[in-house]
Amino acid sequence: MGSASYVPRLSRLLAENSRFVTLFQNIPGLGRGLFAATDIPQGTVILEEVPLVSTAPVSKKQSWCAGCLRPEFIADEKSHHGAIYCPSCARNGESMRAMYAGIDWGPLHSFCVEHGNQKFPLLVSELACMKVREDMDGGDFRSSDMSSLCHVNVQRDSIPQEWRDSYEALMASFDSISGARDCLNLSWYVDMMSRIHVNAFRVDIVDIGSLSIGDKGGYSELLKEHVTAARESGSAVYVLASMLNHSCIPNVGVGFPRNTHEIRLTAERDISQHEQLCVSYIDSDAPVAERQQMLEFSYGFRCECEKCREEMTSS
Repeated sequence: MGSASYVPRLSRLLAENSRFVTLFQNIPGLGRGLFAATDIPQGTVILEEVPLVSTAPVSKKQSWCAGCLRPEFIADEKSHHGAIYCPSCARNGESMRAMYAGIDWGPLHSFCVEHGNQKFPLLVSELACMKVREDMDGGDFRSSDMSSLCHVNVQRDSIPQEWRDSYEALMASFDSISGARDCLNLSWYVDMMSRIHVNAFRVDIVDIGSLSIGDKGGYSELLKEHVTAARESGSAVYVLASMLNHSCIPNVGVGFPRNTHEIRLTAERDISQHEQLCVSYIDSDAPVAERQQMLEFSYGFRCECEKCREEMTSS
């Protein structure tokens, strides 16, 4: 697909999911948000979406598919530095996989592990591959779709030192790619990090390899029961799902029923037409003071949902 015919991902996803969702701009105090386009019964699958970008934690880079995060499969091939692909993903994106294979990810992976197993720099590294490939040959990789997401304003003189350090680790990994530093400058990196910081979802994966033989027989039940002992988490950025605002009493549930990075949003209760669709960004069962602190620190706002108002009044 050439650049002249490219349809921004947000526009395409809104059109594909117009039966249940519509996007409202300029909501007072909230910016944008998704609303119900019709009455939605409890249990309805509202939408399913493949992310713009996703990543496994460094510890799973050699056992989860680098494309969809699937944890158990027979790999068709193994690329440089241990990136592996399930058969489905191996049939797609050959040029991207070739670029990925030519990069020494050691410096960036080491930084992420040494700084608390960070995943956001890993997400930026995936976007960096897209941008470099796009700049080189005008391919189909659309890192520009990130511009549709909200972001934190970070001035150059207030860039966190950890972000600067992770940028240098990324550039050390890209040393073998000619012109990468010109293409992937610090301003671009900070812009991507500022968008990932407030839009990334945790992707809960059941790691089948960590289960006993007896447990594996109940795989479908494990997915339903959210067995934390068998779960690892990746990270992903979705374009449409990222338009959902927060509530501590969400009417939309988040799941990954295929045990990949594909997200499924389901109605937690009956939802009326024109009602805002909300998920919880945090543990909504935590005490109200803890919830407010987590939201303010991670997302820059204080929640004013009915649950928070009631709990703050009674405390």
